Amino acid sequence: CDIGDVVTDVTVSWKDKDGGDITAGSGGYTIEQGSADSNTKIQTSTLTIDVSTLKTVAAAGTPATYQCAAKSKEYPDSATSPYKNVVVSFLAFSKFLRNFECF
Repeated sequence: CDIGDVVTDVTVSWKDKDGGDITAGSGGYTIEQGSADSNTKIQTSTLTIDVSTLKTVAAAGTPATYQCAAKSKEYPDSATSPYKNVVVSFLAFSKFLRNFECF
């Protein structure tokens, strides 16, 4: 989740595909807050989904929409930004094997 036009770090919040709050280190998720880049003025926060949770989410066979939002650390009384959709699409890979006989 890229948060733009920031010069100081913000707190990034995440919601799962069902709209529930994601807390760091629980429910099969890890959140990396990231930090504001002084050159680009972008802070990138990363949500990592562990394998077992990912299998459950992917089993639905459709893309899952997570959400992220930012809140100022500098001004704690400020409102949280509107949530931004982050769509996770799943790719299925398979291998086709053919039996060849050499004479």
